[in-house]
Amino acid sequence: MINLFNHYLGLLKIKLSRSYLESKKKLNHFAFFRLILIFFRKVSDFLNTTHHYSSLTQHRIILGDNIRTKAFYKAISRINLKDKVVLDAGCGTGIFGFFASQRGAKKIIAVDRSNFIDKAMMLAKKNKIENIDFIQQDLTKLYFPQKIDVLIHENIGNFIFDENTINVVTHLKEKLLKRNAKIIPYQIDWSIVPVMLKKIAIYPPQAFWSTNPYNLDFSNLLNYELDKPISILLKTKDVYLSKPAVIYNLNYNKRIIPPKKINHSFLINKDGSINGALGFFKVKLDEKNFISTEPSLKLTHWGQMLFPNIFPLVVKKNDIVNFSILLNNYLDPASWQHQFKLIKIDP
Repeated sequence: MINLFNHYLGLLKIKLSRSYLESKKKLNHFAFFRLILIFFRKVSDFLNTTHHYSSLTQHRIILGDNIRTKAFYKAISRINLKDKVVLDAGCGTGIFGFFASQRGAKKIIAVDRSNFIDKAMMLAKKNKIENIDFIQQDLTKLYFPQKIDVLIHENIGNFIFDENTINVVTHLKEKLLKRNAKIIPYQIDWSIVPVMLKKIAIYPPQAFWSTNPYNLDFSNLLNYELDKPISILLKTKDVYLSKPAVIYNLNYNKRIIPPKKINHSFLINKDGSINGALGFFKVKLDEKNFISTEPSLKLTHWGQMLFPNIFPLVVKKNDIVNFSILLNNYLDPASWQHQFKLIKIDP
Protein backbone atom coordinates (compact mmCIF):
# COMPACT_ATOMS: atom_id res chain seq x y z
CA MET A 1 0.00 0.00 0.00
CA ILE A 2 2.79 2.42 0.98
CA ASN A 3 4.76 1.55 -2.15
CA LEU A 4 1.76 2.25 -4.36
CA PHE A 5 1.09 5.54 -2.57
CA ASN A 6 4.71 6.63 -3.07
CA HIS A 7 4.58 5.54 -6.73
CA TYR A 8 1.60 7.75 -7.54
CA LEU A 9 2.93 10.55 -5.35
CA GLY A 10 6.12 10.51 -7.42
CA LEU A 11 4.13 10.66 -10.66
CA LEU A 12 2.11 13.53 -9.24
CA LYS A 13 5.25 15.49 -8.39
CA ILE A 14 6.62 14.97 -11.90
CA LYS A 15 3.37 16.11 -13.52
CA LEU A 16 3.13 19.16 -11.25
CA SER A 17 6.75 20.10 -12.02
CA ARG A 18 6.09 19.85 -15.74
CA SER A 19 2.93 21.92 -15.41
CA TYR A 20 4.88 24.56 -13.52
CA LEU A 21 7.66 24.70 -16.12
CA GLU A 22 5.16 24.92 -18.96
CA SER A 23 3.29 27.76 -17.28
CA LYS A 24 6.65 29.46 -16.43
CA LYS A 25 4.99 31.80 -13.97
CA LYS A 26 2.34 29.94 -12.06
CA LEU A 27 0.64 26.59 -11.91
CA ASN A 28 -2.77 26.31 -13.54
CA HIS A 29 -5.12 25.80 -10.59
CA PHE A 30 -7.57 23.67 -12.55
CA ALA A 31 -4.78 21.34 -13.68
CA PHE A 32 -3.47 21.16 -10.11
CA PHE A 33 -6.78 20.04 -8.63
CA ARG A 34 -7.37 17.67 -11.55
CA LEU A 35 -4.03 15.95 -10.83
CA ILE A 36 -4.84 15.77 -7.12
CA LEU A 37 -8.17 14.13 -8.01
CA ILE A 38 -6.48 11.60 -10.29
CA PHE A 39 -3.96 10.79 -7.56
CA PHE A 40 -6.58 10.01 -4.92
CA ARG A 41 -8.73 8.15 -7.44
CA LYS A 42 -5.79 5.84 -8.20
CA VAL A 43 -5.29 5.13 -4.53
CA SER A 44 -9.03 4.62 -4.07
CA ASP A 45 -9.16 2.19 -7.00
CA PHE A 46 -6.33 0.20 -5.45
CA LEU A 47 -8.11 0.03 -2.12
CA ASN A 48 -11.38 -1.04 -3.72
CA THR A 49 -9.98 -3.73 -5.99
CA THR A 50 -7.37 -5.23 -3.68
CA HIS A 51 -8.73 -4.84 -0.16
CA HIS A 52 -12.51 -4.78 -0.69
CA TYR A 53 -12.72 -8.55 -0.93
CA SER A 54 -10.45 -9.10 2.05
CA SER A 55 -13.36 -7.86 4.17
CA LEU A 56 -15.12 -10.55 6.17
CA THR A 57 -18.25 -8.39 6.16
CA GLN A 58 -18.32 -8.34 2.36
CA HIS A 59 -18.03 -12.13 2.18
CA ARG A 60 -20.76 -12.54 4.76
CA ILE A 61 -23.06 -10.40 2.61
CA ILE A 62 -22.22 -12.34 -0.56
CA LEU A 63 -22.39 -15.78 1.06
CA GLY A 64 -25.66 -14.78 2.72
CA ASP A 65 -27.19 -14.01 -0.68
CA ASN A 66 -29.15 -17.26 -0.89
CA ILE A 67 -30.58 -16.42 -4.32
CA ARG A 68 -27.09 -16.18 -5.81
CA THR A 69 -25.44 -19.05 -3.95
CA LYS A 70 -28.26 -21.59 -4.42
CA ALA A 71 -28.51 -20.76 -8.12
CA PHE A 72 -24.79 -21.45 -8.59
CA TYR A 73 -25.16 -24.70 -6.63
CA LYS A 74 -27.94 -25.84 -8.97
CA ALA A 75 -25.87 -24.98 -12.04
CA ILE A 76 -22.82 -26.83 -10.72
CA SER A 77 -24.98 -29.84 -9.77
CA ARG A 78 -26.31 -30.17 -13.33
CA ILE A 79 -22.83 -30.79 -14.78
CA ASN A 80 -21.10 -34.16 -14.94
CA LEU A 81 -17.84 -33.25 -13.21
CA LYS A 82 -16.28 -36.70 -13.21
CA ASP A 83 -12.61 -36.42 -14.36
CA LYS A 84 -13.08 -32.65 -14.84
CA VAL A 85 -10.70 -29.87 -13.77
CA VAL A 86 -12.60 -26.85 -12.44
CA LEU A 87 -11.35 -23.27 -12.09
CA ASP A 88 -13.05 -21.18 -9.40
CA ALA A 89 -12.09 -17.68 -10.55
CA GLY A 90 -12.32 -15.09 -7.77
CA CYS A 91 -12.99 -17.84 -5.25
CA GLY A 92 -13.57 -15.74 -2.11
CA THR A 93 -14.53 -18.26 0.59
CA GLY A 94 -14.08 -21.10 -1.93
CA ILE A 95 -17.77 -21.99 -1.81
CA PHE A 96 -18.16 -22.75 -5.54
CA GLY A 97 -15.02 -24.89 -5.53
CA PHE A 98 -16.40 -26.76 -2.50
CA PHE A 99 -19.64 -27.40 -4.40
CA ALA A 100 -17.65 -28.73 -7.37
CA SER A 101 -15.69 -31.06 -5.08
CA GLN A 102 -18.90 -32.39 -3.56
CA ARG A 103 -20.23 -33.07 -7.06
CA GLY A 104 -17.26 -35.24 -8.00
CA ALA A 105 -14.77 -32.94 -9.75
CA LYS A 106 -11.31 -34.45 -10.24
CA LYS A 107 -9.51 -31.26 -9.26
CA ILE A 108 -10.38 -27.67 -8.39
CA ILE A 109 -8.06 -24.70 -8.79
CA ALA A 110 -9.30 -21.77 -6.70
CA VAL A 111 -7.84 -18.32 -7.44
CA ASP A 112 -8.29 -14.98 -5.73
CA ARG A 113 -6.17 -11.83 -5.64
CA SER A 114 -7.01 -10.87 -2.07
CA ASN A 115 -5.53 -12.12 1.20
CA PHE A 116 -8.88 -13.69 1.99
CA ILE A 117 -7.62 -16.76 0.14
CA ASP A 118 -5.85 -17.76 3.39
CA LYS A 119 -9.26 -18.09 5.03
CA ALA A 120 -10.53 -20.10 2.05
CA MET A 121 -7.64 -22.55 2.52
CA MET A 122 -8.53 -22.82 6.19
CA LEU A 123 -12.17 -23.54 5.31
CA ALA A 124 -11.18 -26.23 2.81
CA LYS A 125 -9.13 -27.98 5.48
CA LYS A 126 -11.94 -27.59 8.02
CA ASN A 127 -14.41 -29.20 5.59
CA LYS A 128 -11.93 -31.94 4.55
CA ILE A 129 -11.86 -30.88 0.90
CA GLU A 130 -8.53 -32.18 -0.35
CA ASN A 131 -8.75 -31.98 -4.16
CA ILE A 132 -8.45 -28.19 -4.29
CA ASP A 133 -5.37 -26.03 -4.90
CA PHE A 134 -5.33 -22.33 -4.01
CA ILE A 135 -3.47 -19.58 -5.88
CA GLN A 136 -3.29 -15.91 -4.90
CA GLN A 137 -3.02 -14.06 -8.18
CA ASP A 138 -4.58 -11.39 -10.37
CA LEU A 139 -6.88 -13.33 -12.70
CA THR A 140 -5.84 -11.26 -15.72
CA LYS A 141 -2.25 -12.44 -15.19
CA LEU A 142 -3.00 -16.03 -14.30
CA TYR A 143 -1.27 -18.83 -16.21
CA PHE A 144 -0.37 -22.48 -15.62
CA PRO A 145 -0.02 -25.48 -17.97
CA GLN A 146 -3.16 -27.28 -16.71
CA LYS A 147 -6.12 -26.86 -19.08
CA ILE A 148 -9.55 -26.19 -17.60
CA ASP A 149 -12.79 -28.10 -18.32
CA VAL A 150 -15.17 -25.90 -16.30
CA LEU A 151 -14.88 -22.22 -15.40
CA ILE A 152 -16.96 -20.89 -12.50
CA HIS A 153 -16.70 -17.12 -12.16
CA GLU A 154 -18.60 -14.29 -10.54
CA ASN A 155 -16.58 -11.15 -11.14
CA ILE A 156 -19.82 -9.24 -11.62
CA GLY A 157 -20.17 -5.80 -10.05
CA ASN A 158 -23.26 -3.74 -9.26
CA PHE A 159 -22.75 -2.16 -12.69
CA ILE A 160 -21.84 -5.50 -14.32
CA PHE A 161 -18.47 -4.46 -15.76
CA ASP A 162 -16.91 -2.73 -12.76
CA GLU A 163 -15.21 -5.86 -11.39
CA ASN A 164 -13.39 -6.42 -14.69
CA THR A 165 -15.48 -9.42 -15.73
CA ILE A 166 -14.81 -8.97 -19.46
CA ASN A 167 -11.02 -8.81 -19.20
CA VAL A 168 -10.91 -11.66 -16.68
CA VAL A 169 -12.96 -14.14 -18.71
CA THR A 170 -11.32 -13.13 -22.00
CA HIS A 171 -7.87 -13.79 -20.55
CA LEU A 172 -8.90 -17.13 -19.04
CA LYS A 173 -10.47 -18.27 -22.32
CA GLU A 174 -7.33 -17.39 -24.26
CA LYS A 175 -4.79 -18.87 -21.83
CA LEU A 176 -6.36 -21.64 -19.75
CA LEU A 177 -9.71 -22.98 -20.96
CA LYS A 178 -10.18 -25.93 -23.28
CA ARG A 179 -11.96 -25.02 -26.49
CA ASN A 180 -15.22 -26.69 -25.38
CA ALA A 181 -14.96 -25.63 -21.73
CA LYS A 182 -18.15 -25.01 -19.78
CA ILE A 183 -18.50 -21.44 -18.50
CA ILE A 184 -20.77 -20.61 -15.54
CA PRO A 185 -22.42 -18.16 -15.93
CA TYR A 186 -22.41 -18.08 -19.72
CA GLN A 187 -24.33 -14.83 -20.30
CA ILE A 188 -25.58 -11.60 -18.72
CA ASP A 189 -28.47 -9.57 -20.15
CA TRP A 190 -28.55 -5.88 -19.17
CA SER A 191 -31.97 -4.18 -19.18
CA ILE A 192 -33.08 -0.56 -18.80
CA VAL A 193 -36.49 1.03 -18.15
CA PRO A 194 -37.56 4.69 -17.61
CA VAL A 195 -39.00 5.20 -14.12
CA MET A 196 -40.85 7.73 -12.02
CA LEU A 197 -39.60 7.54 -8.44
CA LYS A 198 -41.20 9.39 -5.56
CA LYS A 199 -37.77 10.52 -4.43
CA ILE A 200 -34.16 9.93 -5.39
CA ALA A 201 -32.12 9.35 -2.27
CA ILE A 202 -29.34 11.87 -1.72
CA TYR A 203 -26.57 10.40 0.40
CA PRO A 204 -24.57 12.51 2.92
CA PRO A 205 -21.48 13.03 0.67
CA GLN A 206 -23.68 14.44 -2.09
CA ALA A 207 -25.90 16.38 0.32
CA PHE A 208 -22.85 18.41 1.37
CA TRP A 209 -23.38 20.74 -1.61
CA SER A 210 -26.76 21.81 -0.24
CA THR A 211 -25.51 22.73 3.23
CA ASN A 212 -24.32 26.25 2.26
CA PRO A 213 -20.77 25.76 3.55
CA TYR A 214 -19.05 29.00 4.57
CA ASN A 215 -22.37 30.79 3.99
CA LEU A 216 -22.02 30.34 0.22
CA ASP A 217 -24.40 28.57 -2.15
CA PHE A 218 -22.76 25.53 -3.81
CA SER A 219 -26.05 23.74 -4.53
CA ASN A 220 -25.56 23.82 -8.32
CA LEU A 221 -22.73 21.33 -7.89
CA LEU A 222 -25.19 18.75 -6.56
CA ASN A 223 -26.40 18.28 -10.13
CA TYR A 224 -22.94 17.11 -11.16
CA GLU A 225 -22.90 14.56 -8.34
CA LEU A 226 -26.33 13.21 -9.30
CA ASP A 227 -25.45 13.05 -12.98
CA LYS A 228 -23.76 9.69 -12.43
CA PRO A 229 -25.32 6.24 -11.94
CA ILE A 230 -25.91 5.08 -8.38
CA SER A 231 -26.79 1.77 -6.72
CA ILE A 232 -30.28 1.41 -5.26
CA LEU A 233 -32.67 -1.25 -3.99
CA LEU A 234 -36.19 -1.29 -5.44
CA LYS A 235 -38.87 -3.88 -4.73
CA THR A 236 -41.64 -2.87 -7.13
CA LYS A 237 -42.32 -2.44 -10.84
CA ASP A 238 -44.98 0.19 -10.17
CA VAL A 239 -42.42 2.89 -10.98
CA TYR A 240 -42.01 1.69 -14.60
CA LEU A 241 -43.13 4.11 -17.34
CA SER A 242 -42.43 1.68 -20.18
CA LYS A 243 -41.57 -1.94 -20.88
CA PRO A 244 -37.99 -2.82 -19.95
CA ALA A 245 -35.62 -3.40 -22.87
CA VAL A 246 -32.49 -5.54 -23.04
CA ILE A 247 -29.81 -3.11 -24.17
CA TYR A 248 -26.69 -5.30 -24.03
CA ASN A 249 -25.90 -9.02 -24.07
CA LEU A 250 -22.64 -10.19 -22.57
CA ASN A 251 -22.09 -13.71 -23.93
CA TYR A 252 -18.98 -15.28 -22.41
CA ASN A 253 -18.95 -18.06 -25.01
CA LYS A 254 -18.38 -15.57 -27.80
CA ARG A 255 -15.82 -12.87 -28.51
CA ILE A 256 -16.71 -10.07 -26.10
CA ILE A 257 -16.79 -6.49 -27.34
CA PRO A 258 -17.11 -4.01 -24.45
CA PRO A 259 -19.94 -1.50 -24.93
CA LYS A 260 -19.03 2.05 -25.93
CA LYS A 261 -22.48 3.56 -26.33
CA ILE A 262 -25.96 2.36 -25.42
CA ASN A 263 -28.94 3.84 -27.22
CA HIS A 264 -32.59 2.84 -27.02
CA SER A 265 -36.01 4.42 -27.58
CA PHE A 266 -38.89 3.63 -25.23
CA LEU A 267 -42.63 3.81 -25.86
CA ILE A 268 -44.17 5.39 -22.76
CA ASN A 269 -47.18 3.43 -21.50
CA LYS A 270 -48.56 5.88 -18.92
CA ASP A 271 -48.46 9.55 -18.02
CA GLY A 272 -45.74 10.57 -15.64
CA SER A 273 -42.43 12.30 -15.07
CA ILE A 274 -39.15 10.51 -15.83
CA ASN A 275 -36.64 11.20 -13.09
CA GLY A 276 -34.39 8.26 -13.87
CA ALA A 277 -33.69 5.10 -15.81
CA LEU A 278 -33.48 1.86 -13.86
CA GLY A 279 -30.91 -0.73 -14.84
CA PHE A 280 -30.97 -4.39 -13.82
CA PHE A 281 -29.53 -7.61 -15.18
CA LYS A 282 -30.13 -11.32 -15.59
CA VAL A 283 -27.22 -13.70 -14.97
CA LYS A 284 -27.73 -16.89 -17.00
CA LEU A 285 -26.00 -19.86 -15.35
CA ASP A 286 -27.46 -22.47 -17.70
CA GLU A 287 -30.52 -22.81 -19.92
CA LYS A 288 -32.87 -23.37 -16.97
CA ASN A 289 -31.21 -21.40 -14.22
CA PHE A 290 -30.73 -17.67 -13.83
CA ILE A 291 -30.41 -14.86 -11.28
CA SER A 292 -32.26 -11.60 -11.91
CA THR A 293 -31.93 -8.26 -10.12
CA GLU A 294 -35.23 -6.94 -11.49
CA PRO A 295 -37.50 -5.29 -8.90
CA SER A 296 -40.42 -7.41 -7.57
CA LEU A 297 -38.16 -10.49 -7.51
CA LYS A 298 -36.26 -11.50 -4.38
CA LEU A 299 -33.45 -9.05 -3.69
CA THR A 300 -29.84 -10.01 -4.28
CA HIS A 301 -26.73 -8.31 -2.89
CA TRP A 302 -26.36 -6.48 -6.22
CA GLY A 303 -29.58 -4.46 -6.13
CA GLN A 304 -30.14 -2.29 -9.22
CA MET A 305 -28.51 0.70 -10.88
CA LEU A 306 -30.20 4.08 -11.30
CA PHE A 307 -29.34 6.71 -13.89
CA PRO A 308 -30.85 9.87 -12.36
CA ASN A 309 -32.52 12.50 -14.51
CA ILE A 310 -31.71 15.78 -12.76
CA PHE A 311 -34.44 17.70 -14.59
CA PRO A 312 -37.48 15.36 -14.71
CA LEU A 313 -39.00 14.88 -18.16
CA VAL A 314 -42.81 15.13 -18.25
CA VAL A 315 -44.28 12.48 -20.56
CA LYS A 316 -47.65 11.17 -21.64
CA LYS A 317 -48.80 7.76 -22.77
CA ASN A 318 -47.52 6.86 -26.29
CA ASP A 319 -44.70 9.43 -26.18
CA ILE A 320 -41.33 8.09 -27.34
CA VAL A 321 -38.27 8.82 -25.22
CA ASN A 322 -34.68 8.09 -26.20
CA PHE A 323 -32.18 7.11 -23.53
CA SER A 324 -28.45 6.89 -24.22
CA ILE A 325 -25.33 6.08 -22.21
CA LEU A 326 -21.82 6.95 -23.33
CA LEU A 327 -19.43 4.58 -21.58
CA ASN A 328 -16.19 6.58 -21.72
CA ASN A 329 -14.51 3.90 -19.63
CA TYR A 330 -16.81 0.90 -19.38
CA LEU A 331 -15.01 -0.27 -16.21
CA ASP A 332 -15.74 3.00 -14.36
CA PRO A 333 -19.43 3.95 -13.96
CA ALA A 334 -18.35 7.39 -12.69
CA SER A 335 -17.12 8.15 -16.23
CA TRP A 336 -20.42 7.22 -17.89
CA GLN A 337 -22.60 9.98 -19.34
CA HIS A 338 -26.30 9.49 -19.88
CA GLN A 339 -29.17 11.59 -21.22
CA PHE A 340 -32.90 11.48 -21.91
CA LYS A 341 -34.52 13.01 -24.98
CA LEU A 342 -38.20 13.27 -25.90
CA ILE A 343 -38.25 12.45 -29.61
CA LYS A 344 -41.96 12.03 -30.31
CA ILE A 345 -44.92 13.57 -28.55
CA ASP A 346 -48.25 11.86 -28.92
CA PRO A 347 -50.76 14.47 -30.17
